Amino acid sequence: MAPVLFNLFFTLVLEKWRQEMDKHNPDLKVQFRYCLNGNLFNRPRSLSQLESAPDLEFADDAVLITPSRQAGDVALHAFADVATSFGLSVNFSNTKCTNCSVSADSISLPLSVHGHQVESVSAFNYLGSLLSSSGRCSAEVDRRLACAARAFGALQCIFRDKNLSIKTKRLVFSACVLSTLLYGGECWPILRRDEDRLDVFYHQCLRAVLGVSRQAQKDQHLSNADLRERWGDVTKVSDLLRARRLQWLGHVARMPDGRLPKKLLFAWLPQTRPAHGPRLRWKDRIVDDLRQLSVDSPSVQWGTWSLSV
Repeated sequence: MAPVLFNLFFTLVLEKWRQEMDKHNPDLKVQFRYCLNGNLFNRPRSLSQLESAPDLEFADDAVLITPSRQAGDVALHAFADVATSFGLSVNFSNTKCTNCSVSADSISLPLSVHGHQVESVSAFNYLGSLLSSSGRCSAEVDRRLACAARAFGALQCIFRDKNLSIKTKRLVFSACVLSTLLYGGECWPILRRDEDRLDVFYHQCLRAVLGVSRQAQKDQHLSNADLRERWGDVTKVSDLLRARRLQWLGHVARMPDGRLPKKLLFAWLPQTRPAHGPRLRWKDRIVDDLRQLSVDSPSVQWGTWSLSV
């Protein structure tokens, strides 16, 4: 009961903070346009609606989103004042700010709130995932590989036990190692080279569990597909990531129209994207995934999406 009451109380704090932000200037919020016509890629801008995303919330954590550093300074001061009026205090030692724009001129400048310094960082850990100011996920892939390697090493007594069947080892590997490796992977705008690194790690683990060295694999002319067949699961990690991305796509698309994740799925920023090779977006990976499944239509029947995936 206590967590529920606190969440309700914290929601009231954030609602009061949004009202204070509206008093300062509505332009202090990040605005985007969206169109919920079921069309994921070619969206009619004439039918779009304007919306803002001032904050993200999870339990007692909050992320304040602003279009500039100056707006972030105003937002953080207003949040600290509102929290104080409700008898709460901001833990400034655990509070970080990051600049997610293409230009990082002010990324090293900390924010000062009531005599407290808020450190400016290029990446921070949120809900178990490492979020980078560049929008890329290579650092998170590095982190996931390290965590999965530790989990795999801790379970060597199981994977080397000759009395256990391959099926049992596969189930343990999937529950303890693979789940650690792919945590949050459905939201990664992952590059091909990072997918290849995940596949390399996966096949290294398979060789270790199956007792096949790299030299033995070469001498026996075993391909990675042959190793996966011996393992009992022919799916590559990159294919698992694709399936998770598409399942997450269908899950968000079937949400009620009022939910923020669904609005953001069908949204775009009013600013133009930078020239000279803009960075890969999550939606760009979805486009590639759908093309590999021969789904070329820009409009998808979300109700039957789970059957296709």
